[in-house]
Amino acid sequence: MKILIVDQRQPVREALRFYINFFHPDWIINEADTLTELLTQVENECVDTILIDWELNPQNEVSNPLPHVSWKNIIAAIRRYCPILKIIVMSCNQEVQQDALSAGADRFLNKIASPDMLSAILAELEIIQLNPLRENNNISFSNLT
Repeated sequence: MKILIVDQRQPVREALRFYINFFHPDWIINEADTLTELLTQVENECVDTILIDWELNPQNEVSNPLPHVSWKNIIAAIRRYCPILKIIVMSCNQEVQQDALSAGADRFLNKIASPDMLSAILAELEIIQLNPLRENNNISFSNLT
């Protein structure tokens, strides 16, 4: 299984990487710290699962702001590249759960929940046994608006 962890805070990415590697040492884990980097990585290679921090805001991108881009646009664009990947949105704010699911996320993970919740979600994904597929459809993330 290939997982992409997307969070602007390196300690969060490292903790998630450590936790996942402990239980699934054969999984491939990549990281990104901005939405722009996420989109670039997905454009280059499909992964099975993305763990993404909801607090990453498209309008606050440091190097390349993505004005007028919503989470719904971003998730839809990711799915055009990798239609079968699973998107798990993470946040400390439980109140954004419905917004994340409405935008197209498959699951919501409260960052302050016990690690058992992450384990349960990952176990479910492992049972599904996704096979990454990428259709060569010439979609560009630069046309999200």
